[in-house]
Amino acid sequence: MKETLPKSVQELILSLREKLKDEPEIVDMFERCYSNTLDTTVKKMEDGSTYVITGDIPAMWLRDSVAQLRPYLVPAQNDPELKYGPTCNWLTKTLD
Repeated sequence: MKETLPKSVQELILSLREKLKDEPEIVDMFERCYSNTLDTTVKKMEDGSTYVITGDIPAMWLRDSVAQLRPYLVPAQNDPELKYGPTCNWLTKTLD
């Protein structure tokens, strides 16, 4: 598991490994997919804001950005690194 992942994401993956002991391939696939979004589609801008790369035309649709980051809102509730870090800071303002 990547040490660069926020602690709450690491804990979620470890929890799944425990619950799905008989399905390690499923957990491996989840870990790759879940961490891939954080690694490849989120860019911290110079002004501290976050840019979510949706892969669409140059207009980065809010709907697509929200859909990409929505799965991270639950662990972000209890993880300041994820909640206020470059990944979800603009999206989690509704949690406060």
